Amino acid sequence: MSQDSTEQIPTSDPAHELTELTPRTEHPMDSTTLFPATSAEPTSAGEEQPARPPRIIRVGTVVWGLVVAAVGLGLIALASGLTFDVELAVILLLVAAGLALVVGSLATGLRHRRR
Repeated sequence: MSQDSTEQIPTSDPAHELTELTPRTEHPMDSTTLFPATSAEPTSAGEEQPARPPRIIRVGTVVWGLVVAAVGLGLIALASGLTFDVELAVILLLVAAGLALVVGSLATGLRHRRR
């Protein structure tokens, strides 16, 4: 039993053809959904929505993000062969993070107090 060797083999990926034939539509979460305006906007009923306050970046989030980045850089440095005192580096990192949290909260408090 021999098979016929003249069968047509598709030259392109069928999934690729489907994406080319499918019309592109706007994603339901467009930029207005992700980043709502901060001013009052009329709704479909003609009512105005209250203005949303701008988002404030929290100091703690930034500081702990920097701590995680510093730990990651330290791990990369250790993996690449650099030698340093890990205990001292952790102590210095926590002192710097604590100072940044205190200074950041004081600055935020002063800023809110002026309003």
